[in-house]
Parts: sequence; structure tokens; C-alpha cells
Amino acid sequence: MLDLESPMLLEGDIRGALSAFGPGPDVCPEEWLVQNPGLLLNVLSAFRDAGADVLPAMTFGANVLTLSDYEMGDEARRLNTRLAELTATAAPQVVVAGGLAPAGHPPEPFGPLPYTDLIDTYAEQALTLRDAGAGLILIGGMETLCEARAAVLGARQSRLPVLVTLAIDDSGMTPMGSDPLAALICLQELGISAFGLQCDAGPQALLEPLRRLAPFAKVPLMARPGMEGFAPEEVSCSCWELLAAGARILGGGPGATSDHMRALRILMDDFDYTSFPPPRPSQDPAIRLADEGDVYYIEEGTVYSPPIDCSAEISTHILNAEEADPDLLLFHLRDVQDAYNLGQNIHLAHTAVCLRADSEEALEIALLYYSGRAAISADSKVDAQTQELLAQGYGAVVL
Repeated sequence: MLDLESPMLLEGDIRGALSAFGPGPDVCPEEWLVQNPGLLLNVLSAFRDAGADVLPAMTFGANVLTLSDYEMGDEARRLNTRLAELTATAAPQVVVAGGLAPAGHPPEPFGPLPYTDLIDTYAEQALTLRDAGAGLILIGGMETLCEARAAVLGARQSRLPVLVTLAIDDSGMTPMGSDPLAALICLQELGISAFGLQCDAGPQALLEPLRRLAPFAKVPLMARPGMEGFAPEEVSCSCWELLAAGARILGGGPGATSDHMRALRILMDDFDYTSFPPPRPSQDPAIRLADEGDVYYIEEGTVYSPPIDCSAEISTHILNAEEADPDLLLFHLRDVQDAYNLGQNIHLAHTAVCLRADSEEALEIALLYYSGRAAISADSKVDAQTQELLAQGYGAVVL
């Protein structure tokens, strides 16, 4: 049984190790792996021997949506099951992680894919991986809070521990502009078991972003730096700083070989964790809300906007309400259609969000669609117990 509160080493660059033998651009990578199990087993075994505590089933592109790009959507269950079985064969004493990743199909309102379909896609994959023997779900390389949140909402239906990493670039943000701190604030309230960052650059590129997260983390932090061009001893020295900053789960990004991971295994086994405990959680009494790009601190004396009508003209109402610069935008949800209108337009808001609903259904739909951590108005026409249950389910807070 894996102890998620203890330091943990993940794998290195499995895909990179296979690249010399890999498929062409028109071949489904997951199908190629199933057809070439010996190559996959050799790479997985090398990372197992290097000391990995967890190895992923290489199912990151094996969701129905991504497989449909190869006209293989109907093969999702077979591929996920077989790849999980192969991973368990390579490392019977190591925990198998079911791998989930961006599906490559933008959900509404930026694409035609219904957001609920994206959640269902991840749920279906996570449940298949659980049935195939996965001991946890690893959501890797997410570039938007919107999709990361959909993956978490889907994956947690498996009732397995869920670990999430965001991909960041030199700016410290994701390539799509999502703020990792905002993502942490949101996703840890949804019940994830660990949160982390990954990048193509070396370990130093993750140090300051990780330090920014550490005071706000309620879950263990992960770091997956790139290691291309770095000697194993260099990586070990740099990752020492990541451990000292609060990381407790390490893995390797692009270029991470079994030699790199072996050096990290020695580092993690010898590191003095008692001398470098993770930072104490922030004692700031403010309530933290978040959206894709910002964290909002809600304190006493908060100024609400007048109730915002969520009819078809909601986009205009949002822009008008923000001109007065309130601390919270208060949205009045009369019915389910209002909630859907909000979901299609809430990306226009650049202020913390509070929801006042006339029905449980409207409140739940609005919480489902909002990519962030929202507040629920205690004045909603929904009983207090239901408000609290919905707040727990969607990582919100009742004010």
C-alpha cells in the first residue's frame, strides 16, 4: 500500500526512451505500445530498477476523444486495460498509476465539446484503469484549470487517489495562461491527493514556482523537471533544493533517464526531511477563491456587486458590474437556464464569484461549469445542508 504522505519517486521520461523506436505521426502511440510490449517492458523495468515507487500505465492519450483522432475511440477500454496490465507485469511490486492527460478537444464555450462530455470521458477512462488494477490516477501535463478540473471531477469517480501536475513555461504560468496557485487553491478543495508542476527546463525552473505554492498547499507537492542535458549528479543537487522547498514527490520530465532517477532515489533516501519540513500553511484568515488566472482574498467588509441577472444578456451585465470594482460578483440564478448562461459567459469575469440560487439544480449546474473556486451565498433558496454538501462536492465555500 502506497503512503502518499511519505516521499515518493515517480518514473522518468518513458516516451523519450521509446522515441528511437516509436511510431510515425499517423500511428496511435497507445496501439503501437500494445503491439510492441517488449520495448515498453524494458523501459518500465529500467525505471523500476532505478527505484521508482510508482510507474504509470502509458495511457495518457488513451481517452475516447484522443483515440477518436485515430478512429480508434471504440478501442479505449482494450488499450487502457492492456497498458495497465503490461505495467503491472513489468513491476509487480510497484504501484501502477493510470495516466490521464489533455484530450486535445477544447470544451465549451471555447469549443464544441460539452463540458459534461469531457468530464464523462475522464470518468470512463479512470474507471477502466481502476478495474484494470491501477492504484492511483496521475493527471499529467494539464495546461488549463478548466481541463484539469474536468479530469479531477471525472477521475475521482474511481475513488482512487488523484495526483495532478500542471505544465508551466518560463513565465511560471501554463502555456494557456492558467495560474498554478489558482489551480492549487481550486483543485485541492476537490479532494486531490497531490499537486505539482512539470516543465521542459531543468529543476531550477521549478524552484520559485514551487516556493510560491508551498505556503498554500494542503496536499503534498510534486515536481517533474526536464533533465535533458543535465548529468545525474547535477539533477540530484538541483532537486535537493526542490525537496528543501517542500516537494515530496519527484519525477522526471523530458530527458530523464534511469540514471537520473537512480540519482534521485539516493537523494530522496538520504534527504533529512525533519530539517526541511514543508512550510506551515498560511495563517491568513482571508477566504481564498480563484479562477483560471487569479486568486482572490475575501475578508471582512467584502463589497458585493448588486445581484447580476443571468439572462441571455449576462455578458453585458458582467462587464457593467465590474466597472464598480466590487470584491465579489453576486450572480442570481433563478433556474437551470440561468446557470447554463453563467457557465457559457463566466470566463468574461475577472473578479471573485458568489452564487445565489433559487434551486438546488441551478446551483449545482453553476458550480459544475465554473472553472475555479466559487462562493455560495447563504441567502440562496436552497437549504443549508444542501449548500454545504454542494460546497464540499465542488470545492466551494458558503458565505
